[in-house]
Amino acid sequence: MSEKIIRDRIIALLILLLCNVAFWASFEQAGNSLNVFAQNQIHHLHLDMFNWTMLAEDFQSVNAIAIVLLGPVFAAMWIKLDRMNANPSIPAKFGLALIQVGLGFGLLLLGMQSADDAGKIPWFWLVGLYLIHTSGELCLSPVGLSMVTKLAPERMTGMVMGAWFVSIACANYGAGLFSKFAGEVDIPADAKGPDALAGYVQAFTPILWMAVSIGVVLFIASRGVN
Repeated sequence: MSEKIIRDRIIALLILLLCNVAFWASFEQAGNSLNVFAQNQIHHLHLDMFNWTMLAEDFQSVNAIAIVLLGPVFAAMWIKLDRMNANPSIPAKFGLALIQVGLGFGLLLLGMQSADDAGKIPWFWLVGLYLIHTSGELCLSPVGLSMVTKLAPERMTGMVMGAWFVSIACANYGAGLFSKFAGEVDIPADAKGPDALAGYVQAFTPILWMAVSIGVVLFIASRGVN
């Protein structure tokens, strides 16, 4: 393998590792800001038949359930697309994942416009976000380590695999910074409706534009890449 090919692969790896940071920094809002949002700003689902109310922590199970249900669907879809010679490249899947994680926040921001006087919105807006995020996760997560073994020079495979997990650690740090924005906004005590959600709007809007912009650029740039 020539030095030029090795250099190009390393550059591609670095770009995808940075995209991995952007994806997980957005996705991991589930463990902090979205969890607080579920606790304080959601009208929870209640089923009279079973005398059951969906609690804030129950939203954390939406991703796991969706993974189990959608995982086989995505696996079958990739196999079918591969047989049709239409399976997206790894960079294209990264781009699709970023676009979806951004659109998930876009959906939630849309739902915030319908907030009542207490600043609460119906539960299905947050469930919708988690479903879109899970779809994005299924585009990126299964191909992550595959990307490492495919692009990394043989002598560097172990080191680059370690870099993959370091990128996830950096993403979780970034997720904390994004979440911090939501608590720093000075919201008047008498704020009502969407105005009561100004902190979340300030925290989630940059994530929306960052993720979608990077995803679109990466998806377009990936055309012709196998």
